[in-house]
Amino acid sequence: METGNTDLEDPLIVMPEGKHDYNLQTFFPLFSSYIYNLITDEESVRDTTKSVLTDFLKDGVCYLELRTTPRATPQLSAEQYISTLLDTISSFESQNPQLHTRLILAVDRRHTPEQAASTLELALTYREQGVVGLDLCGDPTARPAGEISVFTPTFLEAKRKGLGITVHFAEAEASGSKEELNTLLSWEPGRLGHVIWEDEETKKEIAKRGLCLELCLSCNVRAGMVLGGFEGHHFGHWRGVNGPKISLSTDDVGMRREVDIEAKSGASRVLPSHYIWNVPAH
Repeated sequence: METGNTDLEDPLIVMPEGKHDYNLQTFFPLFSSYIYNLITDEESVRDTTKSVLTDFLKDGVCYLELRTTPRATPQLSAEQYISTLLDTISSFESQNPQLHTRLILAVDRRHTPEQAASTLELALTYREQGVVGLDLCGDPTARPAGEISVFTPTFLEAKRKGLGITVHFAEAEASGSKEELNTLLSWEPGRLGHVIWEDEETKKEIAKRGLCLELCLSCNVRAGMVLGGFEGHHFGHWRGVNGPKISLSTDDVGMRREVDIEAKSGASRVLPSHYIWNVPAH
């Protein structure tokens, strides 16, 4: 790959190997500054996608869902960005059939309703190529107190069209208001990510619906989003609740150096190891 010009400080200095303690205040500015400015053309999209897929393949993952926010760059339209990702995934899978990868398109909380509708259109267009769902993500301080209701028409339409719905849910105190959580649940998501700041009534509703909880143990602990380390993580609460399903997830592998095995190692501090590691082969 040719070396390009940038005025960004060397990412290996800003994000050195071994640094993991990015919190919500430092993470999003770094992500926007570096990821969005360094991955801008077809070659960089393909290269980073292959790198991520290779890491998960080495980790023994057999089914993977990647999430990405469609975005235009000076070199690529948002649609070209998505089509390049999907083409790279398809090529990788043809050479490594043991890993099956699908794509979830994300709506950023900072987006306009028009941008959200455009993301849904892309998801429907590329459904046959591997797009399986729609996500709500982004800086949890954006659109607080239920303002994410501007995206309700888009997510209800996605649900009506049969796409899977997953949302970052009560990720931070700013995004844990009752108004917001009720709005998110009205979209009838199948999966909820993080699930940290919800109230007791919402916990009961989650259990009643039997939703899948995507818990990111290493991310939550490293970023100081929960207290008490792995032992204090709310995974310990939810594993004893009837109804919800639990998925151990990773969050932003590149910046936090997380891998699936680390999430399992964290969970094993709360749960006997045979519950974590005895996964039937398919």
